[in-house]
Amino acid sequence: MKVKTDYYWGFAVIFMVVLLFFQKKDFENKIAQKISKTEFEKHIETDRVRNNNDLNREFLQFSSSNKKINTSIALERENGKTIQLKDLLDSEYKLIFNFTDINCNSCITQEVENIKKFTDSMGIKRIVLLANYRLSRDLIVFKRMNNLRVDVYNTNNQKLGLKVEEYNLPYYFIANNEGETKQVFIPEKERPNLSAKYYEVISGVF
Repeated sequence: MKVKTDYYWGFAVIFMVVLLFFQKKDFENKIAQKISKTEFEKHIETDRVRNNNDLNREFLQFSSSNKKINTSIALERENGKTIQLKDLLDSEYKLIFNFTDINCNSCITQEVENIKKFTDSMGIKRIVLLANYRLSRDLIVFKRMNNLRVDVYNTNNQKLGLKVEEYNLPYYFIANNEGETKQVFIPEKERPNLSAKYYEVISGVF
């Protein structure tokens, strides 16, 4: 009788061990599904892309700084008359924001809000907005919709001669009356804190 009882106990123990083993495997499979290799690879790929983008940004910013821009280009005013860029630059540094009508709309809107804050503290004479719009009336509408007090000049697809222009990205830079660029900066919509830091840095110049 004791042998039979021991047999049943032994069987029960083996059964429990097997059950726990399969429960453990099931648990591990569920965890693996939540943190799958694919998701991990996606995370790694996202970091890789961001790092590459950062390197490209830094290269463009560096290669476009301390360069002489073409100050002879004719800029179109809202009234249709033209003025040369060099006539907008004087002995004081100016902050220039250059963008086009095919750049990300929400990105430009985000930067426009930063510009408005900057002009409130530094004055509208310290900033120049250059924009490449195919239709001048669209540029006028853009200014009114964004309630901009600063003048916006249409470049009509003329280039300043900077490396960053080859990549169709909105960008900032500081220039004096000699047209030499400093503090070139490419903003990112996903990281607005970078723009905030940029304004902190350039506030010392102004």
